Amino acid sequence: MKLLNEAGARDYLDRNGVTNPVIVKAILDGFDLGKPMYEQRLEPDTELFQFMRRPSAGKPDLRVGNWFCLPGASRSGLAIMDGLSGRETHRFQVGSELVALEGTASRLSLNWEYEIGGQGGHTQLYVPPRLLGHIRSLGNAHPW
Repeated sequence: MKLLNEAGARDYLDRNGVTNPVIVKAILDGFDLGKPMYEQRLEPDTELFQFMRRPSAGKPDLRVGNWFCLPGASRSGLAIMDGLSGRETHRFQVGSELVALEGTASRLSLNWEYEIGGQGGHTQLYVPPRLLGHIRSLGNAHPW
């Protein structure tokens, strides 16, 4: 585990192919920058969880996102909401070692377009798109 400041988090994202300034800002806005952030090494067989959106008319595909959590996290603690169609908890397992960006979810205002909002405060992990192949679904969700 390597402790990061905001500049270190930006460097992590850049090294992992996340360079669009709008996307970088959106990712960093999801973290409480007043709390510690880390480059967190995840070993094979580590279990992660994700509250995935159920398919709906506006978003018909069940797709894996880049944000994961640990056991015991809640939607509100991750500052996400169910939206119109709800969310399901899916289990994932790290297949090969990877390094994720870990930190505390920031408090976010409700945003129905992105189905986010809540108190935050729980630990979350961001896995860049190029590293999603290191994670496998333990259910019916696939990262592709």
